[in-house]
Amino acid sequence: MDSLRGTERTWMAKLLKAFNAGDLCQFEDLRPFWEQQVIYHSLFCILQNCANF
Repeated sequence: MDSLRGTERTWMAKLLKAFNAGDLCQFEDLRPFWEQQVIYHSLFCILQNCANF
């Protein structure tokens, strides 16, 4: 993840950190970066399901 910092893909490191922390708000804040990528929609669904427990 360190290799992503300071690049145009910095958002990926932040997204993974938010996912691992279960931080739905941060994940949602990064939506403009990931909404075009199908795989991230899957992660969002997983995170939402975990938040509902």
